[in-house]
Amino acid sequence: MGILFGLIALSTTATVIIGMYLLYINYGFWGLALYLPVTAPLSVLIACIEIVVVKKIVLGKIKPGVYGIYTGFYIRKWLVDYLMHMSLSILHTLYATLYVVPFLRALGVTIGKRAEISTVTHISPDLLYIGDESFFADASMAGTPKTYMNQITLAEAKIGRRTFIGNSALVPINTTIKDGCLIGVLSLPPKGKITVSGTSWLGTPAMYLPKRDINTDFSEKETYSPTKLLYAKRLIIEFFRVTLPTYILYFLSILSLISLSYMVTSLPFWGAVLLSPFVVFAFEIAAALIVAFVKYTLIGIYRPKAKPLWSTFVWKTELVTGLYETLSVPMLSLLRGTPFIIPFLRLFGCKIGKRVFIDTTFISEFDLVEIEDEAAINFNATMQTHLFEDRVMKMSYLRIGKRCTVGSEAVVLYNTVMEEDSKLGSLSLLMKGETLPAWTSWEGNPAKLNKSKLIRQENTLLKATEYVRDHAPNLVTTTKTVNLMNAMNMVNSMNTIKAMDVMNMVNTMNIVNTTNVVKEVNEVVTIDAVNNNK
Repeated sequence: MGILFGLIALSTTATVIIGMYLLYINYGFWGLALYLPVTAPLSVLIACIEIVVVKKIVLGKIKPGVYGIYTGFYIRKWLVDYLMHMSLSILHTLYATLYVVPFLRALGVTIGKRAEISTVTHISPDLLYIGDESFFADASMAGTPKTYMNQITLAEAKIGRRTFIGNSALVPINTTIKDGCLIGVLSLPPKGKITVSGTSWLGTPAMYLPKRDINTDFSEKETYSPTKLLYAKRLIIEFFRVTLPTYILYFLSILSLISLSYMVTSLPFWGAVLLSPFVVFAFEIAAALIVAFVKYTLIGIYRPKAKPLWSTFVWKTELVTGLYETLSVPMLSLLRGTPFIIPFLRLFGCKIGKRVFIDTTFISEFDLVEIEDEAAINFNATMQTHLFEDRVMKMSYLRIGKRCTVGSEAVVLYNTVMEEDSKLGSLSLLMKGETLPAWTSWEGNPAKLNKSKLIRQENTLLKATEYVRDHAPNLVTTTKTVNLMNAMNMVNSMNTIKAMDVMNMVNTMNIVNTTNVVKEVNEVVTIDAVNNNK
Protein backbone atom coordinates (compact mmCIF):
# COMPACT_ATOMS: atom_id res chain seq x y z
CA MET A 1 0.00 0.00 0.00
CA GLY A 2 2.86 2.32 0.74
CA ILE A 3 4.13 1.64 -2.80
CA LEU A 4 0.70 2.48 -4.27
CA PHE A 5 0.51 5.67 -2.22
CA GLY A 6 3.99 6.61 -3.39
CA LEU A 7 3.21 5.86 -7.03
CA ILE A 8 0.08 8.04 -7.06
CA ALA A 9 1.80 10.90 -5.24
CA LEU A 10 4.92 10.56 -7.39
CA SER A 11 3.04 10.36 -10.67
CA THR A 12 1.03 13.46 -9.76
CA THR A 13 4.13 15.43 -8.86
CA ALA A 14 6.25 13.99 -11.66
CA THR A 15 3.75 15.01 -14.33
CA VAL A 16 3.83 18.59 -13.10
CA ILE A 17 7.62 18.71 -12.73
CA ILE A 18 8.27 17.16 -16.15
CA GLY A 19 5.91 19.68 -17.70
CA MET A 20 7.74 22.51 -15.93
CA TYR A 21 11.09 21.19 -17.16
CA LEU A 22 9.99 20.83 -20.79
CA LEU A 23 8.50 24.31 -20.85
CA TYR A 24 11.66 25.76 -19.35
CA ILE A 25 13.85 24.00 -21.95
CA ASN A 26 11.70 25.09 -24.90
CA TYR A 27 10.38 28.47 -23.83
CA GLY A 28 12.65 29.61 -21.02
CA PHE A 29 11.61 31.42 -17.83
CA TRP A 30 8.44 32.98 -19.27
CA GLY A 31 7.13 29.62 -20.43
CA LEU A 32 7.67 28.30 -16.92
CA ALA A 33 5.97 31.36 -15.42
CA LEU A 34 2.91 30.86 -17.63
CA TYR A 35 2.72 27.19 -16.64
CA LEU A 36 2.89 27.74 -12.88
CA PRO A 37 -0.75 28.85 -12.43
CA VAL A 38 -2.03 25.50 -13.73
CA THR A 39 0.32 23.28 -11.70
CA ALA A 40 -1.85 23.04 -8.58
CA PRO A 41 -5.22 22.41 -10.32
CA LEU A 42 -3.49 19.93 -12.63
CA SER A 43 -2.03 18.04 -9.66
CA VAL A 44 -5.44 17.79 -7.94
CA LEU A 45 -7.17 16.71 -11.17
CA ILE A 46 -4.57 14.02 -11.92
CA ALA A 47 -4.80 12.64 -8.36
CA CYS A 48 -8.63 12.48 -8.55
CA ILE A 49 -8.55 10.68 -11.91
CA GLU A 50 -5.95 8.16 -10.72
CA ILE A 51 -7.90 7.29 -7.55
CA VAL A 52 -11.18 6.88 -9.45
CA VAL A 53 -9.58 4.76 -12.20
CA VAL A 54 -7.76 2.49 -9.71
CA LYS A 55 -10.99 2.00 -7.73
CA LYS A 56 -12.98 1.03 -10.84
CA ILE A 57 -10.29 -1.30 -12.22
CA VAL A 58 -9.44 -3.02 -8.93
CA LEU A 59 -12.91 -3.33 -7.37
CA GLY A 60 -15.60 -2.18 -9.77
CA LYS A 61 -19.09 -1.72 -8.36
CA ILE A 62 -19.72 -3.73 -5.22
CA LYS A 63 -23.00 -5.22 -4.02
CA PRO A 64 -24.35 -5.87 -0.50
CA GLY A 65 -23.44 -9.27 0.85
CA VAL A 66 -21.24 -11.37 3.12
CA TYR A 67 -17.71 -12.17 1.91
CA GLY A 68 -14.84 -14.17 3.37
CA ILE A 69 -11.77 -12.28 4.49
CA TYR A 70 -9.49 -14.88 2.86
CA THR A 71 -10.77 -14.19 -0.63
CA GLY A 72 -9.57 -12.13 -3.56
CA PHE A 73 -12.58 -9.83 -3.15
CA TYR A 74 -11.57 -8.90 0.39
CA ILE A 75 -8.01 -8.10 -0.72
CA ARG A 76 -9.36 -5.84 -3.47
CA LYS A 77 -11.83 -4.22 -1.05
CA TRP A 78 -9.05 -3.66 1.49
CA LEU A 79 -6.90 -2.07 -1.21
CA VAL A 80 -9.67 0.35 -2.25
CA ASP A 81 -10.50 1.20 1.38
CA TYR A 82 -6.89 2.17 1.90
CA LEU A 83 -7.01 4.17 -1.32
CA MET A 84 -10.05 6.09 -0.05
CA HIS A 85 -8.30 6.80 3.23
CA MET A 86 -5.23 7.91 1.29
CA SER A 87 -7.33 10.38 -0.69
CA LEU A 88 -7.93 12.29 2.54
CA SER A 89 -4.21 12.99 2.67
CA ILE A 90 -3.53 13.68 -1.00
CA LEU A 91 -6.75 15.64 -1.59
CA HIS A 92 -7.39 16.96 1.90
CA THR A 93 -8.33 20.51 0.88
CA LEU A 94 -10.77 19.17 -1.71
CA TYR A 95 -13.08 17.94 1.04
CA ALA A 96 -15.68 20.32 2.54
CA THR A 97 -15.86 22.17 -0.81
CA LEU A 98 -18.24 22.09 -3.75
CA TYR A 99 -15.52 20.32 -5.75
CA VAL A 100 -15.59 17.14 -3.64
CA VAL A 101 -19.12 16.15 -4.72
CA PRO A 102 -18.21 15.29 -8.37
CA PHE A 103 -15.19 13.32 -7.09
CA LEU A 104 -17.28 11.22 -4.68
CA ARG A 105 -19.98 10.69 -7.31
CA ALA A 106 -17.31 9.40 -9.70
CA LEU A 107 -16.29 6.90 -7.01
CA GLY A 108 -19.88 5.65 -6.79
CA VAL A 109 -21.54 7.62 -3.96
CA THR A 110 -25.14 8.69 -4.65
CA ILE A 111 -25.34 12.32 -3.55
CA GLY A 112 -28.38 14.60 -3.74
CA LYS A 113 -28.50 18.28 -4.60
CA ARG A 114 -26.70 20.85 -2.42
CA ALA A 115 -25.34 18.21 -0.03
CA GLU A 116 -22.27 19.20 1.99
CA ILE A 117 -19.55 16.58 2.49
CA SER A 118 -16.55 17.16 4.72
CA THR A 119 -13.80 14.62 5.53
CA VAL A 120 -16.06 11.57 5.59
CA THR A 121 -14.11 8.35 6.24
CA HIS A 122 -14.52 4.56 6.06
CA ILE A 123 -17.24 4.56 3.42
CA SER A 124 -18.27 2.00 0.80
CA PRO A 125 -18.97 4.43 -2.06
CA ASP A 126 -21.35 2.23 -4.06
CA LEU A 127 -23.51 1.54 -0.99
CA LEU A 128 -23.83 5.08 0.39
CA TYR A 129 -26.86 7.24 -0.42
CA ILE A 130 -26.95 10.88 0.72
CA GLY A 131 -30.15 12.88 0.30
CA ASP A 132 -30.62 16.46 -0.85
CA GLU A 133 -29.15 19.19 1.36
CA SER A 134 -27.76 16.80 3.98
CA PHE A 135 -24.52 17.55 5.81
CA PHE A 136 -21.57 15.32 6.80
CA ALA A 137 -19.18 16.96 9.28
CA ASP A 138 -15.44 16.28 9.76
CA ALA A 139 -14.33 12.69 10.44
CA SER A 140 -17.88 11.33 10.17
CA MET A 141 -18.31 7.73 9.03
CA ALA A 142 -21.10 6.03 7.07
CA GLY A 143 -21.67 2.42 6.02
CA THR A 144 -18.49 1.12 7.63
CA PRO A 145 -18.30 -2.66 6.95
CA LYS A 146 -18.67 -5.08 9.85
CA THR A 147 -16.12 -7.90 10.14
CA TYR A 148 -16.58 -10.95 12.39
CA MET A 149 -16.01 -14.73 12.29
CA ASN A 150 -13.67 -14.39 9.30
CA GLN A 151 -16.36 -12.67 7.24
CA ILE A 152 -17.01 -9.08 6.17
CA THR A 153 -20.58 -7.80 5.79
CA LEU A 154 -21.32 -5.00 3.32
CA ALA A 155 -24.69 -3.26 3.27
CA GLU A 156 -26.29 0.04 2.36
CA ALA A 157 -26.41 3.19 4.47
CA LYS A 158 -29.06 5.74 3.51
CA ILE A 159 -29.25 9.36 4.68
CA GLY A 160 -32.43 11.34 4.08
CA ARG A 161 -33.00 14.97 3.13
CA ARG A 162 -31.62 17.77 5.33
CA THR A 163 -30.07 15.36 7.82
CA PHE A 164 -26.95 16.30 9.78
CA ILE A 165 -24.21 13.78 10.67
CA GLY A 166 -21.91 15.31 13.30
CA ASN A 167 -18.15 15.24 13.79
CA SER A 168 -16.82 11.68 14.32
CA ALA A 169 -20.37 10.27 14.26
CA LEU A 170 -20.92 6.79 12.81
CA VAL A 171 -23.79 5.60 10.64
CA PRO A 172 -23.63 1.75 10.68
CA ILE A 173 -24.46 -0.52 7.78
CA ASN A 174 -28.10 -1.54 7.26
CA THR A 175 -29.19 1.87 8.56
CA THR A 176 -31.66 4.38 7.14
CA ILE A 177 -31.77 7.85 8.67
CA LYS A 178 -34.89 9.68 7.57
CA ASP A 179 -35.31 13.36 6.70
CA GLY A 180 -34.46 16.19 9.07
CA CYS A 181 -32.52 14.12 11.62
CA LEU A 182 -29.42 15.02 13.61
CA ILE A 183 -26.76 12.58 14.83
CA GLY A 184 -24.49 14.47 17.23
CA VAL A 185 -20.73 14.55 17.76
CA LEU A 186 -19.12 11.16 18.57
CA SER A 187 -22.56 9.56 18.33
CA LEU A 188 -24.49 6.65 16.87
CA PRO A 189 -28.10 6.62 15.64
CA PRO A 190 -30.60 4.80 17.88
CA LYS A 191 -30.89 1.02 17.71
CA GLY A 192 -33.01 -0.21 14.85
CA LYS A 193 -32.60 -0.01 11.12
CA ILE A 194 -34.67 3.16 10.60
CA THR A 195 -34.35 6.50 12.42
CA VAL A 196 -37.62 8.44 12.61
CA SER A 197 -37.79 11.72 10.67
CA GLY A 198 -37.15 14.95 12.52
CA THR A 199 -35.45 13.36 15.54
CA SER A 200 -32.10 14.28 17.14
CA TRP A 201 -29.71 11.90 18.90
CA LEU A 202 -26.51 12.16 20.91
CA GLY A 203 -24.14 9.71 22.56
CA THR A 204 -23.27 6.02 22.56
CA PRO A 205 -25.79 4.50 23.09
CA ALA A 206 -27.90 7.20 21.47
CA MET A 207 -29.93 9.48 23.73
CA TYR A 208 -32.95 11.31 22.33
CA LEU A 209 -32.64 15.11 22.31
CA PRO A 210 -36.09 16.70 22.72
CA LYS A 211 -34.77 20.16 21.78
CA ARG A 212 -32.02 21.53 19.57
CA ASP A 213 -31.12 24.88 18.05
CA ILE A 214 -33.24 25.78 15.04
CA ASN A 215 -32.08 28.54 12.72
CA THR A 216 -34.35 31.58 12.77
CA ASP A 217 -31.75 34.25 11.99
CA PHE A 218 -30.80 33.45 8.40
CA SER A 219 -32.82 32.92 5.25
CA GLU A 220 -33.08 29.84 3.03
CA LYS A 221 -30.90 31.60 0.43
CA GLU A 222 -28.09 31.86 2.99
CA THR A 223 -28.37 28.27 4.20
CA TYR A 224 -29.97 25.86 1.69
CA SER A 225 -30.92 27.61 -1.57
CA PRO A 226 -28.16 30.05 -2.57
CA THR A 227 -28.28 32.39 -5.54
CA LYS A 228 -26.07 31.90 -8.61
CA LEU A 229 -23.92 34.81 -7.45
CA LEU A 230 -23.24 33.09 -4.11
CA TYR A 231 -22.38 29.89 -6.00
CA ALA A 232 -19.87 31.78 -8.15
CA LYS A 233 -18.25 33.49 -5.16
CA ARG A 234 -17.91 30.22 -3.29
CA LEU A 235 -16.44 28.41 -6.29
CA ILE A 236 -13.77 31.11 -6.64
CA ILE A 237 -12.80 31.16 -2.94
CA GLU A 238 -12.82 27.36 -2.67
CA PHE A 239 -10.70 27.10 -5.80
CA PHE A 240 -7.95 28.84 -3.84
CA ARG A 241 -8.69 26.69 -0.78
CA VAL A 242 -8.02 23.61 -2.93
CA THR A 243 -5.00 24.92 -4.86
CA LEU A 244 -3.23 27.51 -2.67
CA PRO A 245 -1.62 24.94 -0.32
CA THR A 246 -0.21 23.10 -3.36
CA TYR A 247 1.17 26.32 -4.85
CA ILE A 248 2.90 27.14 -1.56
CA LEU A 249 4.23 23.60 -1.14
CA TYR A 250 5.70 23.64 -4.65
CA PHE A 251 7.24 27.05 -4.05
CA LEU A 252 8.79 26.13 -0.70
CA SER A 253 9.95 22.74 -2.01
CA ILE A 254 11.75 24.36 -4.95
CA LEU A 255 13.41 26.90 -2.65
CA SER A 256 14.50 24.20 -0.21
CA LEU A 257 15.93 22.08 -3.06
CA ILE A 258 17.85 25.08 -4.39
CA SER A 259 19.20 25.77 -0.89
CA LEU A 260 20.20 22.15 -0.34
CA SER A 261 21.90 21.91 -3.74
CA TYR A 262 23.84 25.10 -2.99
CA MET A 263 24.96 23.64 0.35
CA VAL A 264 26.10 20.39 -1.30
CA THR A 265 28.23 22.28 -3.82
CA SER A 266 29.58 24.92 -1.42
CA LEU A 267 30.15 23.04 1.84
CA PRO A 268 32.00 19.89 2.89
CA PHE A 269 29.86 16.74 2.78
CA TRP A 270 29.37 16.43 6.55
CA GLY A 271 28.66 20.12 6.88
CA ALA A 272 25.86 19.86 4.34
CA VAL A 273 24.48 16.76 6.07
CA LEU A 274 24.45 18.44 9.48
CA LEU A 275 22.90 21.67 8.23
CA SER A 276 20.21 20.14 5.97
CA PRO A 277 17.71 19.40 8.80
CA PHE A 278 17.93 23.03 9.90
CA VAL A 279 17.25 24.21 6.34
CA VAL A 280 14.16 21.99 6.11
CA PHE A 281 12.96 23.18 9.53
CA ALA A 282 13.48 26.80 8.46
CA PHE A 283 11.12 26.27 5.53
CA GLU A 284 8.61 24.63 7.88
CA ILE A 285 8.75 27.77 10.00
CA ALA A 286 8.24 29.81 6.83
CA ALA A 287 5.13 27.73 6.07
CA ALA A 288 3.77 28.45 9.56
CA LEU A 289 4.41 32.17 9.07
CA ILE A 290 2.55 32.06 5.75
CA VAL A 291 -0.43 30.37 7.45
CA ALA A 292 -0.41 33.01 10.20
CA PHE A 293 -0.16 35.81 7.63
CA VAL A 294 -3.12 34.49 5.62
CA LYS A 295 -5.13 33.95 8.81
CA TYR A 296 -4.61 37.48 10.13
CA THR A 297 -5.13 38.98 6.66
CA LEU A 298 -8.40 37.20 5.85
CA ILE A 299 -9.88 36.74 9.32
CA GLY A 300 -7.96 38.85 11.81
CA ILE A 301 -8.88 37.76 15.34
CA TYR A 302 -11.55 35.10 15.73
CA ARG A 303 -14.43 36.29 17.92
CA PRO A 304 -17.74 34.68 18.92
CA LYS A 305 -20.24 34.91 16.08
CA ALA A 306 -22.78 33.07 13.96
CA LYS A 307 -22.61 33.05 10.16
CA PRO A 308 -24.63 31.12 7.54
CA LEU A 309 -22.96 28.46 5.42
CA TRP A 310 -23.33 30.54 2.25
CA SER A 311 -21.27 33.51 3.43
CA THR A 312 -17.76 34.68 2.56
CA PHE A 313 -16.66 34.52 6.21
CA VAL A 314 -17.30 30.77 6.38
CA TRP A 315 -15.46 30.13 3.12
CA LYS A 316 -12.49 32.26 4.22
CA THR A 317 -12.18 30.53 7.59
CA GLU A 318 -12.34 27.15 5.84
CA LEU A 319 -9.55 28.33 3.53
CA VAL A 320 -7.42 29.21 6.57
CA THR A 321 -8.20 25.83 8.14
CA GLY A 322 -7.20 24.06 4.92
CA LEU A 323 -3.87 25.91 4.82
CA TYR A 324 -3.20 25.10 8.48
CA GLU A 325 -4.00 21.41 8.06
CA THR A 326 -1.94 21.07 4.87
CA LEU A 327 1.10 23.24 5.58
CA SER A 328 1.46 23.29 9.38
CA VAL A 329 -0.08 20.11 10.77
CA PRO A 330 2.51 17.75 9.17
CA MET A 331 5.29 19.58 11.02
CA LEU A 332 3.29 20.14 14.23
CA SER A 333 2.50 16.42 14.33
CA LEU A 334 6.21 15.80 14.86
CA LEU A 335 6.22 18.31 17.74
CA ARG A 336 3.14 17.01 19.56
CA GLY A 337 3.81 16.18 23.18
CA THR A 338 6.80 18.54 23.32
CA PRO A 339 7.09 22.20 24.41
CA PHE A 340 8.03 23.15 20.82
CA ILE A 341 4.44 22.93 19.53
CA ILE A 342 3.27 25.71 21.85
CA PRO A 343 5.00 28.72 20.21
CA PHE A 344 3.41 27.80 16.86
CA LEU A 345 -0.09 27.56 18.36
CA ARG A 346 0.47 30.88 20.11
CA LEU A 347 1.55 32.34 16.77
CA PHE A 348 -1.83 31.36 15.31
CA GLY A 349 -3.66 32.96 18.25
CA CYS A 350 -4.12 30.36 21.00
CA LYS A 351 -3.77 31.57 24.59
CA ILE A 352 -1.57 28.98 26.29
CA GLY A 353 -0.11 29.19 29.81
CA LYS A 354 3.09 27.81 31.29
CA ARG A 355 4.15 24.15 31.39
CA VAL A 356 1.21 22.99 29.25
CA PHE A 357 1.25 19.55 27.59
CA ILE A 358 -0.39 19.35 24.15
CA ASP A 359 -0.56 16.15 22.08
CA THR A 360 -3.03 17.26 19.41
CA THR A 361 -3.34 19.54 16.40
CA PHE A 362 -7.16 19.50 16.29
CA ILE A 363 -7.70 23.23 16.78
CA SER A 364 -9.30 25.57 14.25
CA GLU A 365 -10.44 28.99 15.55
CA PHE A 366 -7.25 29.55 17.50
CA ASP A 367 -8.09 32.86 19.20
CA LEU A 368 -11.10 31.25 20.91
CA VAL A 369 -8.97 28.65 22.75
CA GLU A 370 -7.50 29.36 26.19
CA ILE A 371 -5.42 26.72 27.98
CA GLU A 372 -4.10 27.70 31.40
CA ASP A 373 -0.95 26.68 33.30
CA GLU A 374 0.00 23.00 33.64
CA ALA A 375 -3.04 21.68 31.76
CA ALA A 376 -2.70 18.47 29.73
CA ILE A 377 -4.39 17.99 26.35
CA ASN A 378 -3.92 14.34 25.44
CA PHE A 379 -3.67 12.42 22.16
CA ASN A 380 -5.97 13.72 19.40
CA ALA A 381 -8.28 15.62 21.75
CA THR A 382 -10.35 18.18 19.83
CA MET A 383 -10.86 21.81 20.81
CA GLN A 384 -14.12 22.27 18.89
CA THR A 385 -14.74 26.01 18.89
CA HIS A 386 -17.41 25.86 16.18
CA LEU A 387 -20.33 23.75 15.04
CA PHE A 388 -22.56 23.85 11.97
CA GLU A 389 -26.10 23.81 13.29
CA ASP A 390 -28.88 24.09 10.70
CA ARG A 391 -26.13 25.20 8.28
CA VAL A 392 -25.17 28.07 10.55
CA MET A 393 -21.55 28.22 11.72
CA LYS A 394 -21.57 29.15 15.41
CA MET A 395 -18.30 29.77 17.21
CA SER A 396 -17.30 30.90 20.68
CA TYR A 397 -14.70 30.57 23.43
CA LEU A 398 -13.61 27.54 25.43
CA ARG A 399 -11.33 27.63 28.47
CA ILE A 400 -9.26 24.82 29.96
CA GLY A 401 -8.30 25.78 33.53
CA LYS A 402 -5.11 25.24 35.49
CA ARG A 403 -3.94 21.63 35.86
CA CYS A 404 -6.95 20.30 33.92
CA THR A 405 -6.74 17.08 31.92
CA VAL A 406 -8.49 16.40 28.62
CA GLY A 407 -8.36 12.71 27.71
CA SER A 408 -7.35 11.11 24.43
CA GLU A 409 -9.83 11.57 21.55
CA ALA A 410 -12.10 13.67 23.80
CA VAL A 411 -14.01 16.63 22.34
CA VAL A 412 -14.48 19.96 24.11
CA LEU A 413 -17.21 22.05 22.47
CA TYR A 414 -17.46 25.83 22.49
CA ASN A 415 -19.00 27.93 25.30
CA THR A 416 -17.46 25.61 27.89
CA VAL A 417 -15.23 26.00 30.93
CA MET A 418 -13.13 23.39 32.70
CA GLU A 419 -12.32 24.82 36.11
CA GLU A 420 -8.96 24.11 37.68
CA ASP A 421 -7.95 20.49 38.31
CA SER A 422 -11.05 19.08 36.57
CA LYS A 423 -10.74 16.07 34.27
CA LEU A 424 -12.51 14.99 31.09
CA GLY A 425 -12.07 11.32 30.25
CA SER A 426 -10.95 9.79 26.96
CA LEU A 427 -13.52 9.59 24.12
CA SER A 428 -15.76 11.91 26.14
CA LEU A 429 -17.79 14.92 24.98
CA LEU A 430 -18.10 18.16 26.92
CA MET A 431 -21.36 19.70 25.72
CA LYS A 432 -21.57 23.36 24.77
CA GLY A 433 -22.60 25.71 27.55
CA GLU A 434 -21.35 23.42 30.33
CA THR A 435 -18.85 24.05 33.14
CA LEU A 436 -16.90 21.29 34.88
CA PRO A 437 -16.43 22.27 38.57
CA ALA A 438 -12.94 22.28 40.04
CA TRP A 439 -11.50 18.99 41.31
CA THR A 440 -14.13 16.83 39.60
CA SER A 441 -13.78 14.04 37.04
CA TRP A 442 -16.16 13.54 34.10
CA GLU A 443 -16.44 10.95 31.35
CA GLY A 444 -18.78 9.64 28.68
CA ASN A 445 -20.81 11.08 25.81
CA PRO A 446 -22.27 13.36 26.98
CA ALA A 447 -19.85 13.74 29.89
CA LYS A 448 -21.20 12.73 33.30
CA LEU A 449 -19.72 13.08 36.77
CA ASN A 450 -17.53 10.12 37.78
CA LYS A 451 -18.89 9.62 41.31
CA SER A 452 -16.55 6.77 42.23
CA LYS A 453 -13.49 8.99 41.74
CA LEU A 454 -15.22 11.80 43.63
CA ILE A 455 -15.86 9.57 46.67
CA ARG A 456 -12.28 8.27 46.68
CA GLN A 457 -10.96 11.84 46.53
CA GLU A 458 -13.21 12.93 49.38
CA ASN A 459 -12.27 9.99 51.61
CA THR A 460 -8.58 10.63 51.03
CA LEU A 461 -8.84 14.34 51.75
CA LEU A 462 -10.98 13.89 54.84
CA LYS A 463 -8.45 11.44 56.27
CA ALA A 464 -5.72 13.99 55.66
CA THR A 465 -7.87 16.71 57.24
CA GLU A 466 -8.52 14.61 60.35
CA TYR A 467 -4.81 13.89 60.65
CA VAL A 468 -3.96 17.58 60.63
CA ARG A 469 -6.75 18.34 63.14
CA ASP A 470 -5.41 15.66 65.51
CA HIS A 471 -1.83 16.92 65.35
CA ALA A 472 -2.44 20.65 65.24
CA PRO A 473 -2.85 21.09 69.05
CA ASN A 474 0.77 19.99 69.49
CA LEU A 475 2.00 22.88 67.34
CA VAL A 476 3.34 26.10 68.75
CA THR A 477 0.37 28.47 69.07
CA THR A 478 0.56 31.24 66.51
CA THR A 479 -1.97 33.22 64.53
CA LYS A 480 -1.33 31.00 61.50
CA THR A 481 -1.90 27.88 63.63
CA VAL A 482 -5.27 29.22 64.68
CA ASN A 483 -6.06 29.88 61.03
CA LEU A 484 -5.09 26.28 60.26
CA MET A 485 -7.49 24.98 62.93
CA ASN A 486 -10.28 27.17 61.60
CA ALA A 487 -9.63 25.82 58.12
CA MET A 488 -9.90 22.24 59.39
CA ASN A 489 -13.23 23.01 60.99
CA MET A 490 -14.57 24.20 57.63
CA VAL A 491 -14.71 20.64 56.32
CA ASN A 492 -18.04 19.50 57.76
CA SER A 493 -19.41 17.56 54.80
CA MET A 494 -18.30 15.38 51.89
CA ASN A 495 -17.49 18.36 49.70
CA THR A 496 -14.51 17.93 47.40
CA ILE A 497 -14.08 21.59 46.54
CA LYS A 498 -14.02 22.66 50.22
CA ALA A 499 -11.66 19.84 51.10
CA MET A 500 -9.25 20.79 48.36
CA ASP A 501 -9.36 24.46 49.38
CA VAL A 502 -8.35 23.35 52.89
CA MET A 503 -5.51 21.21 51.59
CA ASN A 504 -4.24 24.09 49.44
CA MET A 505 -4.23 26.27 52.56
CA VAL A 506 -2.34 23.62 54.50
CA ASN A 507 0.27 23.13 51.82
CA THR A 508 0.95 26.85 51.37
CA MET A 509 1.28 27.72 55.09
CA ASN A 510 4.74 28.28 56.48
CA ILE A 511 4.31 28.20 60.25
CA VAL A 512 6.58 27.05 63.03
CA ASN A 513 6.86 23.27 63.38
CA THR A 514 4.27 22.55 60.68
CA THR A 515 6.67 21.43 57.97
CA ASN A 516 6.70 17.84 59.22
CA VAL A 517 2.92 17.83 59.67
CA VAL A 518 2.35 18.89 56.07
CA LYS A 519 4.87 16.30 54.92
CA GLU A 520 3.05 13.58 56.86
CA VAL A 521 -0.30 14.74 55.47
CA ASN A 522 1.06 14.34 51.94
CA GLU A 523 2.23 10.85 52.84
CA VAL A 524 -1.24 10.00 54.11
CA VAL A 525 -2.74 11.21 50.82
CA THR A 526 -0.20 9.22 48.77
CA ILE A 527 -0.62 5.99 50.76
CA ASP A 528 -4.40 6.20 50.62
CA ALA A 529 -4.35 6.87 46.89
CA VAL A 530 -2.12 3.81 46.34
CA ASN A 531 -4.50 1.67 48.40
CA ASN A 532 -7.47 2.94 46.38
CA ASN A 533 -5.72 2.06 43.13
CA LYS A 534 -4.99 -1.43 44.45
